[in-house]
Amino acid sequence: MDISKIADPGSQKSRMTFHEDPQELHINTLDKHCYFIPFAPGQNAFAPREISPRFELLNGEWGFRYYDSIIDLEDDFASVPAEKTIPVPGNWQLYGYDRPQYTNVCYPIPFDPPYVPDDIPVGVYSRGYDYSPDGMRRILVFEGADSCLYLYVNGEFAGYSQVSHSASEFDITPYLRSGENTITAAVLKWCDGTYLEDQDKFRLSGIFRDVYVLSRPEKRLENYVIRTKVADDMRSAVVTFTPHGSPAEATLISPDGNPLGRLSAADGETAEIEITDPQLWSAEHRPAAVVCGGPGAVFPGDNRRR
Repeated sequence: MDISKIADPGSQKSRMTFHEDPQELHINTLDKHCYFIPFAPGQNAFAPREISPRFELLNGEWGFRYYDSIIDLEDDFASVPAEKTIPVPGNWQLYGYDRPQYTNVCYPIPFDPPYVPDDIPVGVYSRGYDYSPDGMRRILVFEGADSCLYLYVNGEFAGYSQVSHSASEFDITPYLRSGENTITAAVLKWCDGTYLEDQDKFRLSGIFRDVYVLSRPEKRLENYVIRTKVADDMRSAVVTFTPHGSPAEATLISPDGNPLGRLSAADGETAEIEITDPQLWSAEHRPAAVVCGGPGAVFPGDNRRR
């Protein structure tokens, strides 16, 4: 169904046209990158991420409205106050809305890709966000939402994303105003990605992973690549480091906390360092880690998810 044909032109609802378009998986999202949380210079980059002043966790009770069908959604739904709340992260089927659905070899919806049923259930999440301009960009991160979400900030369409188990990042700075703001996420139960995410599992919907805001400078480390090439005799290894977005430094740290070496590279360039008698990594033994430093921030460089 083309939602724009049943919504007032220019309305919030009229922007909900991407969930059946395989060519539009992400609208206004930042590029994918390895996982990291920025810390302030001088902080321990391996501390719990909640300690970082650059990290604001938005988990908790969000306003919530449930609709059995997207057809019932108001044209200006992002401006309608919520009367109930729901925990985030969570699945709305576990809080009295809809019901879990288990599928094995069958699709959970009639097979007609990329189209999904017209009466898609929708959960509308909303919460306040206080903003004080400080020269930093505000990056809103959804670590997981099933099956897709339309994002609005202060009633203005700010983006769209799908791929349930992949994080989506939005730079919401242009939509914010000083003081109190409203973040609204309309999560649809089905989208064209449902055909590819049809695993042997219980189907559960909603914002099911953490939501947070990162404060990042305009010029910043956006991604990095660390690779290790071990010699055939296993007695030495070369570690390479490539930053993207800005120049950066990286420090290789031994298990006892001592630096093994430092690398420095310009944006897009690669630096390398050779390590003798390396302690090789395995699932049971993680001997070394890397701390990266970009403009005004430090990062844990081993891609661990906390």
